[in-house]
Amino acid sequence: MKIVFAFDSFKGCLTAEEACHVAMRSALSVLPDAQIACVPLSDGGEGLAQCFLQTDWAKEICAEVHDPLMEQEEFFR
Repeated sequence: MKIVFAFDSFKGCLTAEEACHVAMRSALSVLPDAQIACVPLSDGGEGLAQCFLQTDWAKEICAEVHDPLMEQEEFFR
């Protein structure tokens, strides 16, 4: 049996990756021979960058940015 789990995050509770992992573990406990694909999703808000980083073509970068008060800080994504 093939199963695809595709979850968005549960704000304040689980990330999309965590939700997929919980569903995968639960399914494998009942269907140990199942072939499972986990696809974390995002609606464009919280977790979008993390979903991109799961792909083969995205990479994390560091940039110097300014906050609203024009103070410089590092940003990672």
